[in-house]
Amino acid sequence: MKRRTMLQACAAAAWPSVHSFAAQAKAPFPSKPVRIVVPYTTGQSADLFGRMVAVELGKLWPQQVFIDNKGGGASIPGMLAGRNAAPDGYTVTVGGSGPMAINPGLYGKKLPYDPVTDFIPVHGLFLSPLIVLAHPGSGIDSFQQLLATARRKPGAEKWGVAGLGTSPHLAGELIKAKARIDVIAVPYRGSGPMLSDLLGGQITLGVDTVSAAISYVRGGQLKALAVTSAQRVPQLPDVPTVAEAGYPGFDAVGWAGFLLPANTPKAVVVAMEQGIHRVMSDPALQDAMTQRGALPDLRGGAAFGDFIKAEVPMWTELIVANGIKVDQ
Repeated sequence: MKRRTMLQACAAAAWPSVHSFAAQAKAPFPSKPVRIVVPYTTGQSADLFGRMVAVELGKLWPQQVFIDNKGGGASIPGMLAGRNAAPDGYTVTVGGSGPMAINPGLYGKKLPYDPVTDFIPVHGLFLSPLIVLAHPGSGIDSFQQLLATARRKPGAEKWGVAGLGTSPHLAGELIKAKARIDVIAVPYRGSGPMLSDLLGGQITLGVDTVSAAISYVRGGQLKALAVTSAQRVPQLPDVPTVAEAGYPGFDAVGWAGFLLPANTPKAVVVAMEQGIHRVMSDPALQDAMTQRGALPDLRGGAAFGDFIKAEVPMWTELIVANGIKVDQ
């Protein structure tokens, strides 16, 4: 909750300055339908929460706001669609931690877009804490016990992750680096197959998003050992953080936010920022996101942009140091 309160306070402190910019727009914005490009398939968090915001923006503005899913290809086709759109504010992209902060390390110079220079950060969307999980029959009842077991038998323990190079995979790698343990990551084709094997006991450990695993934790089918966010998550207040286990400052979360193409006029950027902030300030929308395991991100463009700039080198350094590669 501290993280959420901090984000709300930062956003509120910065907000009064934007009104003067909106008046600079030469024509009312928006004056035609707005497309939100989501570089993921339907049903994923960025799609689900992006749709929530799109619905509310459609009520706020006298224009249709619609989602255009362009999933697959490590989110690269969707990001290119957003980058190459006319810089007029009528195509917004939901950029997440994968395509914005992880892909630069995975693809290097082969990545056909620059997450910092090709986009203008407009507003945060959500933060997605990750969680370390255990099957009830694993014999591992706490994060400290997991660490002790991994140190006693290096390389013997395995945890499932929702894909190579995903946020859960890299959060697990960061845990291994900080704790100096050897746990083998087993990549699956998405969260669903991984959780299915974990629930069935084919694997005994996993790392996934809170939103994907929360129902199984609440139902007792899986044990929650630790969350990777800086503070405990409100949905599972009894689950400790990795930081509490002796690694102060540990903070690794998935995230997403709204972007516009570079060179979009500032007045249009501000108008978009204001609209998104207004609908995301609705407690009902925030509660809907929280109940699904995410934390609403109320940061405006400047703070969200600073966050992106810090995330890119952090994950790139981890990827390079661990020699993580994907098929290219």
